[in-house]
Amino acid sequence: MLTHNVKVGLAVVAAVIVIIVTMRFVGGEKFTPDNTYTLKVVFENVQGLSPGAKVWLSGVEVGKVEEVVLRDDGRAVLNLRIGTGYQIRRDAEFNIKVGFLKDTILSITNPDVRPVKLEYFKPGDTITKTRTPSTLDDLVGEAHKALKQVNDMLASVKQIVGDDTMKHNVHETVENVRMITEQIYDFATVLKEVGVQNQAEIDAIIANVNALTANLIKTSEKADMLLANVNDVAGDPEVKRDLKQAIDNLQATMANLEETTDSVKKLITDDELNQDLKQTIKSTRRTMENADTALAGVRKAVDTVNNTEVKPSFQFRYNAREDKYHADMNLRMFPPDPSVSYLIGLDDLGENSNTNLQLGVRGALPGVWYRLGIKSGKLGMGAEYEKDDIYMEGDLIDPNDLQFNLRVGKQLQPNRYLLLGWEEAFKRDGLSFGFLQKY
Repeated sequence: MLTHNVKVGLAVVAAVIVIIVTMRFVGGEKFTPDNTYTLKVVFENVQGLSPGAKVWLSGVEVGKVEEVVLRDDGRAVLNLRIGTGYQIRRDAEFNIKVGFLKDTILSITNPDVRPVKLEYFKPGDTITKTRTPSTLDDLVGEAHKALKQVNDMLASVKQIVGDDTMKHNVHETVENVRMITEQIYDFATVLKEVGVQNQAEIDAIIANVNALTANLIKTSEKADMLLANVNDVAGDPEVKRDLKQAIDNLQATMANLEETTDSVKKLITDDELNQDLKQTIKSTRRTMENADTALAGVRKAVDTVNNTEVKPSFQFRYNAREDKYHADMNLRMFPPDPSVSYLIGLDDLGENSNTNLQLGVRGALPGVWYRLGIKSGKLGMGAEYEKDDIYMEGDLIDPNDLQFNLRVGKQLQPNRYLLLGWEEAFKRDGLSFGFLQKY
């Protein structure tokens, strides 16, 4: 005879069996050929999606996957059964999502922009415009590729900048340019001194030329007198003709010499020319000073590159609300100035990577840095705190659609942290967790 406890146990087991059978019967009959229509969806990779998987439209279950077929070209076709009360827009996006517990669903999402005229898929249509999500292995692979590229780039930069021959050549070139600049400046100074200090000597030279010209004129007059009486001295007409030609040539030469002397005197005493010469000397000096400044800047830039420290970091996390993995890669560069840093990198590695480009300023408190610039492709600002085994970061992104992300990390190993995040706080309130690896 059964005891009371045994009877109660059997009754509970029977009730559980009835509930399970009823739920499976009702669930299996939710989408039947009588109350559904069919669609075919083609994917490159279905990520382990199997028949019976749910189909969601904007968070609402609208159907199920009836069959998964592998085509000859290697692509997979999902035969869907969609409830007759649901219409699928032609501009909708079809995505396969893998949950944290490895449950796989087919998600259909309508675009944010609503077209003027809505069009819907008809029963039996085949959809080929789909999007296969990246797996964890894909993200890790892309991260390894990015790290390899970063390491190769850093090695190349280090090889170029750290090469002793190149350093010597750069410094030698800078020194040669500096010496040439000094020589040009000295030449300009000498030219100025010659034009200003030797004015008296130039005037004396002009006076001597004028005196010589006067003597030549007197000689010419005496030659004319001799020519007038040449028949008395020598009646040879040919001699007279040669003498006359020589005198004409001498007069022409004296006229040219006098004209040249006047031109030189006007050139030396011209106030406008003197002003132009002074302005030219000033411009030359200014150019030389600018060249010195530029060379100093080049030398400083070379020294800065030699002394800049580059630290890469990789962050991987899972957003529970979006049911999506994210991977970020960033480079932090620390120049000789300890109060500033630069951050360059990419968020969401993959097809839709977003750029990071921010200036960092060290805070007044130890371990605190403030950042301002481009974050995830949009204007943003943030702060970081790192002390002992604790790491914290917060970011405000996109003034037009403000987002606030907060993450806290606990150090597990040197330069490796376990992260817990609050994504889009006070808005969508998503929970995320993952790890941060610094190098």
